[in-house]
Parts: sequence; C-alpha cells; structure tokens
Amino acid sequence: MTRVSKYYICLVLVLLTFLSCKRTQKDGMLGPDLKVASSNFSELDPFKIYGVDKSSTSNPDTDIDLATYTKIELGPDPIDPTKTLSVIKNTPRNTYFKAKFNEVVRWKIEISSFSVDSLRSVNKLPTTLGTPYKTISGISDYIDSMPEWTWDGSSDNQYHFSPGKINFNFSVLGSKDTTRITRNLINSTILDSTNAILLNDFEGAGIVPYGDNKDKVSNPLPSLSTNFPLIPQGIKALSLFGTDHNGDYFVGGNTQPIAKGMLAGKSASDIYINAYIYGYPSNSGITPNATKIAIGISQDNVDGNGKFDAAYEDTFDQQISVDWVGWKLISVKYSNLKRSSSTDNGGNGPNKIQPETAVAVGCNILSSPNGSTVGSAIDHLIITFGKPLDK
Repeated sequence: MTRVSKYYICLVLVLLTFLSCKRTQKDGMLGPDLKVASSNFSELDPFKIYGVDKSSTSNPDTDIDLATYTKIELGPDPIDPTKTLSVIKNTPRNTYFKAKFNEVVRWKIEISSFSVDSLRSVNKLPTTLGTPYKTISGISDYIDSMPEWTWDGSSDNQYHFSPGKINFNFSVLGSKDTTRITRNLINSTILDSTNAILLNDFEGAGIVPYGDNKDKVSNPLPSLSTNFPLIPQGIKALSLFGTDHNGDYFVGGNTQPIAKGMLAGKSASDIYINAYIYGYPSNSGITPNATKIAIGISQDNVDGNGKFDAAYEDTFDQQISVDWVGWKLISVKYSNLKRSSSTDNGGNGPNKIQPETAVAVGCNILSSPNGSTVGSAIDHLIITFGKPLDK
C-alpha cells in the first residue's frame, strides 16, 4: 500500500470519528431539558397572585373574582307572582401570577378546590363528589401575565370550580420549597356571554318544576338535590324521578324561562343546548332502560306576548335515552330539534323553528315504555353558540 493511500485512509477514519462525535453531541442536545433548579436557586420576587382589572369588587389580597354577572329580569314567576324570574349573562375575567427567579427553571402552579371536601364533612354530602383541578406550568426565569400563564376558572377535568376557597400550590422542579396561597373564589365562569348563556347551575332557587297532573297518583316534583355522586358543577343537581302511573309517558320536568329575543340574530344551526345528564345504576329501583330526557325550546311564535301557550304554539325538543350510568355531557343543536308530538305540550303552532321567538328551555323526564319508574338528574344547563360545550 502506498504512502498516499495510507494517508487517505487515515483521513477518512478521522473524519468518521469526528462526525460520529458530533452526531452524539447533537442527539444529546435534542433530549429533554428538565431545567432542574440548581443549589443556588432563589426567588428574586416571590410567587404572587394578582386580580384582573379595576372593575372587580373583590379584595385582591383575599379574593379571586373571575366573572361579571348581569341579571336579566323576565317578569313575574307564573307559579308565584310575588317573585320575579331572571336569567344570568356573564363576562369572564382572568387572574394572573407573578414571580422572578435567578435562573431558568421548570415551575408549576396547581389549583384545586377544597370547599367541596369541607362541605362533605359539615353537611354529610356524598364522599364521591367530584373535585376540579387545574395545572399551569412553564420553563422560564419569571412568571407574568402571558395568556398561557393566566387562569380563567377552567379545569383540567370534567368538574367546575364553584365559589369557595381555592388552593394555589406553587413549586419548582428540584427545589424543596413550595408556596401555598388560599383565595376565596367569588364568581367563576369560563364562558363569555357572547359565546354562551348559563341558564341554571342548579345551586340555588330559580327552578319551575311540574309533574303530570293527569296521573292518578301524584309524582314528586323535580327538586334540587346533593344526593348524586360526582356532581359535575358545585354540590347540587336537578333531580328528576317518578312513575308514569297513568301510562301517558310523561312524568314531570322543569322549565327555564328566557327573555324573548335573547336568541335573536342567531342561526338555529349555531345554537346548542347543553347539560350534564345522570343515569341511575340498575339496582336503584328504576325500570332498566326506560328513562328518557326531552330537552327542548318553547317558542312564542303566534300571539307575540312573550309567553308560551301550549294550546297553540310550538315546542321543539329531542328525546335522549339515558342508557348509561353516571354523568354524561349532552349537547343538542336547535336546528335538529323536532316539534313535540304532544298537542298538550306545544305541538300546535306553525311548526317553524324561530330562535328569536324562544321564551323557555325545558327538561322533561319521560317513561318509555309507558308505566315505568324512571329517574335521572341534570346539572349545568347552558346555551352555547357556534359549538357544543366542550367540558
């Protein structure tokens, strides 16, 4: 072998060795960068929670206020004229956090509610009530009001934060020090009033229940109850339970009046009625696979007086077979609703879907087959625009 050939062979080996080393270094650089705090880590400005804007009425040192609520009066309650019916529109506000560190680290803010746990022990509520949680994290040497680092009241699971005490736990990877701050959540909503209208979260009064007055044996009227496991929002839900004694399928329900014109300007294909619906287990005393929930909208599309008259106006609804156990989020599109087949309940108008004439949202429980004992519950009844509720 010539000296020149040996030279080129050595040169190739050196180049291969160099490229191999370079590739190994590059692969290492592409690996995860954990940004663990060093032994010299310190907080230059400690973790703090801030309010959102000057319009908030909360005390920023003790409270978090994430929503502005506007009450819309609907007029006298048809059952009790001394009371006034209303619905709530809301506008959300975010809260944000601040901190500054002497080095870039991986940090985490864990938000949780312990008010539900407190109520369990005080009021002996079901131990399986759901608890919401939220995690916000980042890699940086500071925290400020960047959109992805703010909190709008949303959760990472199916449960919703309700007014009450909220824990904020702040930690840094590699540091043993943690910070816990407790704030009182006054109002919470994750939906803008331009995208949604909360009709009822069933935490207080404001329900208009009714039963089948044609039944020979009266049924218990729908009521607010805490006796359901893993309630999606808050601690109460609307309980629907009864027996179809007279065999006409209808058992009872609840109507939620809304102001006529509230849905004006919206296409029926862009309007969704959403609610969490509960299915009883088979050993609970109800007839298996017999429960249906009808969710519908009643329209004042004949006389124009702002009220629904079942004798000559329309209700459009969709019947949902509750064939599951536990809570399930259901969303129905206004344009997919069908006119009620019952002439006793709104099957008498011009059979035309007209969102601008909507005056009530109803939730009825039905027996199918007739004569059955049926049961369900409803929570977080809300109208969304453009898309279904995605929680």
